[in-house]
Amino acid sequence: MSLKILSPFGPKMAKLSLPKSLVAKINQEVDKIITSNILSKKYNYSKKLAGEVEQEIELPNLFVNKFIKKFNLESRVSYISTGGGAMIEYLVGKKLPAIVALL
Repeated sequence: MSLKILSPFGPKMAKLSLPKSLVAKINQEVDKIITSNILSKKYNYSKKLAGEVEQEIELPNLFVNKFIKKFNLESRVSYISTGGGAMIEYLVGKKLPAIVALL
């Protein structure tokens, strides 16, 4: 696994490569969450983010402790996002305020 810390603005971001098996586990967990109304409400992280993100999934602590912590990222990375929610909204034609402001 490679890790690079970026600081283009505001909070630091990490660019990292994860093993395909871990990516598959993350995808399975997110699929399980978003297909359940109860879980998707429980793990919706969007209210904690700036902007108009409608849905951003937070991985449950149990999952993080079991699969992510073994990579010793918690001291350097506090939040993992695939950028999926906003990217999907953009790809389907929704105007995102940050993109509009840049145009």
